[in-house]
Amino acid sequence: MNIPKMKHQKGYLLIEALAGVLIFSIGILGVVGIYSEMFIRNQDAGFRINATLMADEYLSMIIADNSNKDCYSIPANGGCASQFATNYVNNWTNDINARFPGANDNAPTVVIDGNDQVTISIFWQRPGEAAMHNHIIVSQI
Repeated sequence: MNIPKMKHQKGYLLIEALAGVLIFSIGILGVVGIYSEMFIRNQDAGFRINATLMADEYLSMIIADNSNKDCYSIPANGGCASQFATNYVNNWTNDINARFPGANDNAPTVVIDGNDQVTISIFWQRPGEAAMHNHIIVSQI
């Protein structure tokens, strides 16, 4: 009986293995990209939560010290007779600057209009980003 000789397949298995590694590498790069984007979004959510908590704390202080509410405007509208309010505003502003990147260059603003509507704006800028992020709270006191 005559058995036909098989031709040698040189290198086909190596090419198939390299193609498999390439497909796997592209998949891993996609997963890494998703994780890095998830990290950025998670950090932004943390900044928004902190901004909400800090604005709520400030608003509560304005309500509690309603007789000196004009002292809580940022930037200040003039002299303030309450040393407590002045110290609180300075401490709160320093806390904002410590918690939010880029807040030193973009100070928070607090506007109290004649109808007792308070608008608190907190700004931050992530390192390496050109875009400015902000969180604005508007409340009636």
